[in-house]
Amino acid sequence: MEPLSKIWSQMTGMQKLGTARCFIVMPLLLLSFTLSSSFWMFLAPVILPWCMYIAYNHGRNSHSLQAVNGFQQAAIKPVFLGMTTKLWYIAGAVAGVVMIVGIMVTYPDDSSAPATTALYFAVFCSFFCCSFLTRAGLRMGWSSVIECDPGTDAAQVVRLVNPDAVKRQQLIYTLAGLVVLLGALSSLSRTYPLWANGSGSSSALTSDEEGLRNALGN
Repeated sequence: MEPLSKIWSQMTGMQKLGTARCFIVMPLLLLSFTLSSSFWMFLAPVILPWCMYIAYNHGRNSHSLQAVNGFQQAAIKPVFLGMTTKLWYIAGAVAGVVMIVGIMVTYPDDSSAPATTALYFAVFCSFFCCSFLTRAGLRMGWSSVIECDPGTDAAQVVRLVNPDAVKRQQLIYTLAGLVVLLGALSSLSRTYPLWANGSGSSSALTSDEEGLRNALGN
């Protein structure tokens, strides 16, 4: 299986942007959902396999675009660390459940108290799990197809019907990822301080700011 460094060197600029999107947007999206509310937090078992799915398809499509002489299915299904794609999807869902349980266990009983332990656990799980599944998906997707040698039987060769359409699709997905990134950062700018400082109405205020607020209120 191709190492990620070799895959990266063979990609075009747009494909590299798509790879960066997978590594940056998905962790921030998962963390944003986790810190937004208890309801969104329960989507972790869905987002993590989805992260693997997006990375797998991105790697597969990227390799297909590099195949000048056409491409075909690899004779052996890709395996990463002894696990097939299906098993990695299941592992992603299990990791999402473990993440939810860990956050619920480490979250303090007092909702106005800082939830720093739960916050650190959520940050670690979001970035580690998403990055690891993205890495696995990219490598497995890239290895799921192989480029055909010149002169290969035409019946065994698959060619992209419209490679330009695939490139436009990658551009659209990358722009959509930018929108999701901005939305996730906007959400985290509000929710992250609440977890770090406590969710009380005055949790983010210093003692001087609290005194000034009380003075103005009187």
